[in-house]
Amino acid sequence: MDSKLKTIALWAGLGAGVTVSSILFYLLLRQEEEYEVKRRKTETTDHVVIKVTVPRAAVGGVIGRQGGNIKQLQEKTSTKINFDRPATAEECDRVCTIRGTPTDVKVAEELMKQCIEEQMSVITETVFVPGKACGRIIGRNGDTIRGMCRVSGAKILVDRIGNERDNTNLKSVSITGTKEQIKMAISMIDEKLAEEQAFQEKMAAASAGKAALYRTRPMAIKGGPSSLTR
Repeated sequence: MDSKLKTIALWAGLGAGVTVSSILFYLLLRQEEEYEVKRRKTETTDHVVIKVTVPRAAVGGVIGRQGGNIKQLQEKTSTKINFDRPATAEECDRVCTIRGTPTDVKVAEELMKQCIEEQMSVITETVFVPGKACGRIIGRNGDTIRGMCRVSGAKILVDRIGNERDNTNLKSVSITGTKEQIKMAISMIDEKLAEEQAFQEKMAAASAGKAALYRTRPMAIKGGPSSLTR
């Protein structure tokens, strides 16, 4: 083979080699792109979003005080749970959004529905408080007890029959609502009882201090001053 033919054959071989390399590189890139797309689709498929309607009467119990119940539910099911803001203050129901894997979301939904059923069961419990504490529980013009009803969602009625100044006279307080509402209402009543006890102890200490001061004060001597010299 002459030199001219050898040169043509060499260039042909190099061209074929470059073409094969290019094809292999292209196929490799395409395979990686297909894998990336498949991975993104898998991630999207593995996370779902559902919405659960929660009746207004059950919202407080489902969320819990300072969001405690929702936080526990999120940790237990590894989901993200959010409540949509109501369009108006009078809106009856709230919409809850649950995000996570299909399995986790299903578990969270079942627990949420179970909690709603429990909260919708309205019961009445009665507790007894000292008569002197009724005023603090009710508040001026009933402002305090109305605030507790609004925050807890429970209905609270205080028996005002008898002498409220008699600390030995116990008064009944009826609380109507769901278990969580009653629990919250009792907690708020306990706070008022603690405030009243602290107030009574402070007043008792002040009275004891005044009595001690009175006992140590020198007594005045009746009669005019006596003259030492005549």
